[in-house]
Amino acid sequence: MCPTSPSARSSPDAKNVSPERSSPWLSARKILRVPARILNYVTGTEKLEGFNLLKIFSETFRARTLAEVEEHLTVGTARTSPPILEIPTDWPKPWLFAGCFLLFSLAYLGFLVAYMHFNATDLAPGLILMGAFAGPISTLVLFFELNVPRNVSMYRLILLIGLGGTAALLISFAGYNVARLGWLTNAGAGVIEEMGKLAALLLLTRGWRNKYILNGMLFGAAVGAGFAAFESAGYAFQICLDSGGGTAMMANLVERGVLAPLMHVTWTAMVGAALWRARGDKPLSLPAVIDRHFYGVLGLVITLHTVWNIIGDAFGILKAMALGVVAWYVTLGLVQQGLRQIRDEQRLLRSVHGCDTPDHAPACGSPQ
Repeated sequence: MCPTSPSARSSPDAKNVSPERSSPWLSARKILRVPARILNYVTGTEKLEGFNLLKIFSETFRARTLAEVEEHLTVGTARTSPPILEIPTDWPKPWLFAGCFLLFSLAYLGFLVAYMHFNATDLAPGLILMGAFAGPISTLVLFFELNVPRNVSMYRLILLIGLGGTAALLISFAGYNVARLGWLTNAGAGVIEEMGKLAALLLLTRGWRNKYILNGMLFGAAVGAGFAAFESAGYAFQICLDSGGGTAMMANLVERGVLAPLMHVTWTAMVGAALWRARGDKPLSLPAVIDRHFYGVLGLVITLHTVWNIIGDAFGILKAMALGVVAWYVTLGLVQQGLRQIRDEQRLLRSVHGCDTPDHAPACGSPQ
């Protein structure tokens, strides 16, 4: 063996510089920690632990039988909601949302081919509705799968999509007329529409007893999905009237459908989760939401919406990616808190009631 020279052993470069320290990736991570900590402080979330994007979506493209899909969707009743001790608290692995998006996309393509090839203008309403609902509903299914308590029925989601989306639109239009913020142009939508969706969520769910953070996240996502779908359909219809249909209308539908996971559905899901986190076990009321972290999330959502509107289309992709990363970082932080909430309740049941199995005591086996 050749002896190491003294100069090599004592070299400052050899002692102090390592490939890890000089890695651009590590430097970028250090830079990103600052905005991440600010977001955690404002929204009351924590650093993500055990989060692995590849692992979470590892089940997404596995083939499923029709029976598996039906069982996956049969939830939310006294018979189908699992007992608290049987709820998994690891990071969920959603998969149905991708199939829903594929199904809606194929239906949209069917309408599109008929509309373009056969000049079937009477199919324009179907084309608009299918394109408008594809992205928001698929994103809602993702939040449905993140709701690991599985205690929310499809009926309630349909109710929130239809009535919640309609109520949010009506309240928003009333807000535009009353507030008279037209001078703010697009910037005013961030305040009015987010408050409109929050008002619709409060109006329709105030008597519901679902107590988990993930429940509130799903309820908010449903209201946001209805709002987003109806708004997209309205935009497409207006473009159709202005331009006589054609590529402009279809491009708008595709763009808003692809960007749906980064917009209204996720924004209102964040607000719903923060609202349920603030209320705890208390009924929904004004005193229950006097919580600075709730208003931190609401303020962040309004800011994201406002920035989305005022930044021009020239920065479209960069804008969507940057704002989407912020929204989903906070959303995943809220999911993490929702999982911890269930884990803490399970631990409490085991310690107080001696619940080793779901049927060990009446308090242990009741669906939540």
